[in-house]
Amino acid sequence: MLITFFGCGLVMSDGLLTPTTSVLSAIDGISVATNGRLDFAVLPISCGVLVILFLMQHSGSGTISIVFAPIALLWLLSQLITGVINCVRYPEIFKALNPKFAVDFAREFGGFDRLGSVMLAVTGCEAIFADAGHYGRRSIQLALICFVYPCLFLAYFGQCAYITLYPKDTPDVFYLSVPGGINTPQYWIIFVLATLATIIASQALILGVFSILRQMIYFDCFPAFKVVHTSSKIFGQVYLPTVNYVLMVGVILACIRYQNNSAVTAPYGLGISMDFFVRRHC
Repeated sequence: MLITFFGCGLVMSDGLLTPTTSVLSAIDGISVATNGRLDFAVLPISCGVLVILFLMQHSGSGTISIVFAPIALLWLLSQLITGVINCVRYPEIFKALNPKFAVDFAREFGGFDRLGSVMLAVTGCEAIFADAGHYGRRSIQLALICFVYPCLFLAYFGQCAYITLYPKDTPDVFYLSVPGGINTPQYWIIFVLATLATIIASQALILGVFSILRQMIYFDCFPAFKVVHTSSKIFGQVYLPTVNYVLMVGVILACIRYQNNSAVTAPYGLGISMDFFVRRHC
């Protein structure tokens, strides 16, 4: 039981840090496009986006998903296209499928601690099972295997291909790898889609927190906050007003504390790693 509570706490901390790091990283595209001249605007814009996200929660996940689903589709298609273009420029990147290169990397650069950032490539998976009550297990499995994973696979390989050709662009590879360069129409399209996609990613963790707390309240393991069922057909679609606003305040404070995406990466990665470990061994 203690381990169960610990795992629930990790998911809730993930619900705090995921919106922080996701939105900050997307809005940072403004700074990249202006070579840092508008760096001061990243934090207030991020906070504004997050406030709007939390104020939308009362509509329920069913209503929100009607808007978010087409955006997620466009986002993944944009990543697929960008990834394919960059992979065509350097097709040798597919040699990375050979695990020998991962072993050689670890030996050459001092151990597996260098591979810790790889955890960030699989973040979000810890929220999938928490969201099953909102959307169903089968729909999540089909979407991931048939569409999401192939798009992300080519997106990551495309970014790796780009930094192989332009290693100096590594810190901002996501935006700099957009075909055509910065301040082009396609750059700003990717920026808008990235911002919307991070809102969707944040939404997934917020829903996960709602689901977990609803179950803890049911078992008398958490204060009896008001639980609003937002769907007459799907029992798992719930909204907890008090938790929503407490989480909103926590996320805004986290943004103010960390200021930028790079600063929050370490605690975020630690929380994700511990979350995976607890889920795997429980």
